[in-house]
Amino acid sequence: MPRPPVDQPLLSRSSILEAALAIVDEHGMSKLSMRRLASELGVAPGSLYHWFPNKGALVQGVFDKALETFVLPSAAEEDWRDGLRGLTQTFRQLWQRHPTLIPHLFGRGPVTEVELALRDQMHRLMKQAGVPEDRITVALLILPTFWFGLLTAMERGEFGGKRIGAANKMVEASPERYPHLSVIPVPSDDELYEAAVALIESCVVGLQGPNPPK
Repeated sequence: MPRPPVDQPLLSRSSILEAALAIVDEHGMSKLSMRRLASELGVAPGSLYHWFPNKGALVQGVFDKALETFVLPSAAEEDWRDGLRGLTQTFRQLWQRHPTLIPHLFGRGPVTEVELALRDQMHRLMKQAGVPEDRITVALLILPTFWFGLLTAMERGEFGGKRIGAANKMVEASPERYPHLSVIPVPSDDELYEAAVALIESCVVGLQGPNPPK
């Protein structure tokens, strides 16, 4: 690895995090280590501790780096359905850029700022939709979990052709055991997204009070 000019530092916090995020995106969080990162950068592992005292600090830095371009939709007075679609689309784009990070940002380890931001926006939209406060409290425990559970399942390939193909073979082989099931095509990511948004919207409608906004 050629050395940069003498007036240019060998490492920077940003360059370290870019390399770390690339490892996570390609191989998953479990493959990130100081030693592997140092190898990717062509430096000794000890040189990384100047910026990150431990792996926990490095992982938090990776989260921050991944979220640098993450911007929640405007809280303008849009129709709550439009707001819901914009919110889910924003998080879908985050998943598309960094799919292996989603399980770590939501549902594993400490509560993150981006998770709280999601819940805050969903609270606003459900209140705007006329959902009573007591129902919003319960819904905020369920709907984000559903949404990010779906994204995690998509990242793991649980809706892929191999799994659905195996299920279709079982249904075809024993139709009497599964009388209500039929062979299904492999859905695209867009089809899964549209179905998920429709389900969340239906849940919000079902939670509305006696006088929902028109």
